[in-house]
Amino acid sequence: MRKDFSNILEKEGPKGLYKGALATFLREVPGSGVLFMVKDRVEKRLNTEEEANYSLFLSKKILAGGIAGLCAWCSSIPIDTVKSVIQTSSERRRIGEVTLALYKAGGASTFFRGMVPQAFRIFPASSSLLLTYEVLRNYMN
Repeated sequence: MRKDFSNILEKEGPKGLYKGALATFLREVPGSGVLFMVKDRVEKRLNTEEEANYSLFLSKKILAGGIAGLCAWCSSIPIDTVKSVIQTSSERRRIGEVTLALYKAGGASTFFRGMVPQAFRIFPASSSLLLTYEVLRNYMN
């Protein structure tokens, strides 16, 4: 990692460390909004507030977190694909330019490649992230 860091600084200067930052921002902000909105909606549908059985309460929280993560990732994967191309490109590329090139090369499906394997990662990752968030939030109150 240190070598990669040095190579980036040598070839591109400090600016190279921020390659793809705007695309990352465009992925994270709406994605996080979707994540917490869907989590809240699913929890309301599952009535987690009124659950007396703690293990059932946790199961519902885990399910809500996993569903929220899947929805957030589905909304974020197109810009994540663009971000990855920008970050791995040897020359400076713009979001619009990369988006158009990807679309011309393979249509809309290009932006969703690898989605199924990602879903197997996203569901447990989001569930554990949001469950940890809930436990810590309740602990701190």
